[in-house]
This record gives sequence, structure tokens and C-alpha cells, in this order.
Amino acid sequence: MNIANIDFILIIVKGNRGTGKTLFATNYALEYHNVYPNHKMYGNYNIKLPNYTYSPFMFLKYSEINNALIIIDDVKAIKNFNNFIFLITNWSRKAKLHIILTGQYYTMFTKETRTLAEYEVQCRYLSEIDELIIAWIDLNDNIFIEKINNAVKNVKSLYDTNEKVPIPTETTLLELIEKESTDINDLEVNLSLYFSRSLTRKAIANFRKKGHLFL
Repeated sequence: MNIANIDFILIIVKGNRGTGKTLFATNYALEYHNVYPNHKMYGNYNIKLPNYTYSPFMFLKYSEINNALIIIDDVKAIKNFNNFIFLITNWSRKAKLHIILTGQYYTMFTKETRTLAEYEVQCRYLSEIDELIIAWIDLNDNIFIEKINNAVKNVKSLYDTNEKVPIPTETTLLELIEKESTDINDLEVNLSLYFSRSLTRKAIANFRKKGHLFL
């Protein structure tokens, strides 16, 4: 897949543990950086590349994101993932985003998400020769096969396969959301990732009482 001329793309990557989902995402991030060295990248696992922002809970300044790569590795980690993907895809084409979403099961992705995705990707990693076989499946069910040689060797120094994600408390989440949000849209999007609509409204009301700058 030549990403040099792609403005927007949403990719869902599914497969069991060990098939190479995170390996695919990391190799994609490396290629994205090589093609667009000045563009930013965001993800919920840490990749040691310039212009990459690690955000384990995906609390970001979404209003400032343009020409960027977003990776969510294991979508079930985002509590209200379906709401998130609905919000982000509404403006992502104008923002020229590349979005990669990984999950173990097909059912982790809603029908709407599958419809929005340009490609479904399935991987198979051959450890004996360090080769990642990638099946790109488009909206018409056409299949394109790609192989990445030295798949682990290419990115081994860039990420930790045993990285542990911190377990958040409600207080921690609210503090992080307040810190990362620069306007009301950011605040609502970030809150919607983990809180119901009623709790989101309550949190916004509490931020107002605290005298938050943009409320």
C-alpha cells in the first residue's frame, strides 16, 4: 500500500493475539513518518518516533489535529468506542487523517465502522523468516496481498510488546481530560470516550463551576 498520495484512510485490523496487528500498525507508523516526516502521530501505545504523542486513554486536543496518523490498538480499551468513532469520522476527512483501529474480533467493530472503513486488514506473521503477510480487503471485497520483510527487525527498537497500560480511576480520567482539552469540542469528545451522556453533562457543569477557561 503506497500511502504517499492518500489524504484520508480508515483501516480496521482484526485478528487473534499474535497475528501481527500491532506489528502492522507500528510498521505503518514508520512508513507514515518516512513519507510525512513533519506530520504528527497519536496512539494508545508508545512508539519511539519523532512527532509521536503517546496517550494511553486517547485524550487529545482533537480540535488541533490535522494531517496526522491516529492509532487505537485494541479498540475495546476505549469504553465508548462506538461514540468516539462516530465523532472522529465526521470531521476526519477534512482533517486528512490516517486512522488505524485494531481488535481481536469482527464484532468489536460496529456495522457503521466497517462501512466507513476503506480497508479491512488481516495479518499473519511468519516468525521463522520475520515476514508479515498483509491482506488488504476493500469495500468491494477485493483482496490485495502485501508482504513486509524484516517486519520485527524494522521496528523492534520502536515499541515494547510487553507495555502495560495504567488502570484509570474516574478522578484521574477527569484530571487528564481537563488538562488535554483546549475547547468545548475537545472536552465533549474526550469525556464521551469514557462517560455516559448524563455524566458528561455533569462533568461539564462541574468544570464550569471551577471556572474553566473556555466554559
